[in-house]
Amino acid sequence: MDRVVDTYESAVRSFVRDDPTPAPPVSSLDGRPVVYVVGSDGDPIDPRIQAAVVKRLVNDVDLRFADHRQEAFDGDGVVHDGGALIELGSIPDDEERFDVEAVWQRSRAERRELAMSFQVEGEEVTVTGTSVLD
Repeated sequence: MDRVVDTYESAVRSFVRDDPTPAPPVSSLDGRPVVYVVGSDGDPIDPRIQAAVVKRLVNDVDLRFADHRQEAFDGDGVVHDGGALIELGSIPDDEERFDVEAVWQRSRAERRELAMSFQVEGEEVTVTGTSVLD
């Protein structure tokens, strides 16, 4: 479970830093960027994983997990509260270097498909690169 939590944390921090995206998410009222996270293809993310990632990022990111990507969008097709939606693919269990497919969206019309590369070093998981696929 720690590896998955580390991967989610690293990916969200990377997105917020404006690494693979055109601009960082717009800040919420309290100054933290709003980021929704959903599992790829509607796969649910374990509530224990959600809680652990939120706990790690609570001071830096207004992180919201959704069961379905539709939950992140308002009636106009824009991510709620000026935020961004991140959809992450499956995270392998035992590889030291691995890639995860991701989708970043600020609205239904503004979508970017990505491949994110990760490296496990000891107990830390870091993003080593991001490639735009679309």
